[in-house]
Amino acid sequence: EVFQEMLRAGCSPDKFTFSILVHGFCKVGRLEDARKLMGEMTTKGCLPDIVTYTTLMDGFSKAGNLDEAQKLMEGAKQIGITPDVHMYSVLINGLCKAGKLDAAKG
Repeated sequence: EVFQEMLRAGCSPDKFTFSILVHGFCKVGRLEDARKLMGEMTTKGCLPDIVTYTTLMDGFSKAGNLDEAQKLMEGAKQIGITPDVHMYSVLINGLCKAGKLDAAKG
């Protein structure tokens, strides 16, 4: 509701606005909505950054969808984002929780 009001008022959302919304959707388990919102970022000329990717990866990881989390990391790399310790930690944490310790350790 507030986001739509913001748009109607002529305010353009930035990467911070989108990242906050992506985080909110992930937190309540609405991962597909979060993914769609990340796609909407691009159409509005606001490229997702490492925070947005890591947030979405964390959501999928916590939901047990590690394949999707890994695909997101690969997608981030393809657009020139260099994974940092937080991004790797999200993936390692998900693998450990899933009992995939060998994959987490490498």
